[in-house]
Amino acid sequence: MATKGRPRKIQTEAADIRRVTTHPALPAEFIHFDELPDSALIRLPVVQLLLGCSASAVWRNSRAGNLPKPVKLTANISGWRVGELRAVLAKGAA
Repeated sequence: MATKGRPRKIQTEAADIRRVTTHPALPAEFIHFDELPDSALIRLPVVQLLLGCSASAVWRNSRAGNLPKPVKLTANISGWRVGELRAVLAKGAA
């Protein structure tokens, strides 16, 4: 507990990193995207975070060929291959 007139203890950089990597609002797939294998599939919210765009923009770019086509997992669930998205991100085409 800090006393009056004394500055509070400054958090270290490691504590800041730990706080960011355990943030509950960010999906684990987004935080650890670089560690995922190329064959892994990620869902739409992670693709949105990676590209910084809306869901409709992801689907529009996918239909236009600017993004890879998603893999249909079930009738209502699609996923994108990490390796294909990495190639698009490396080109900067999305």
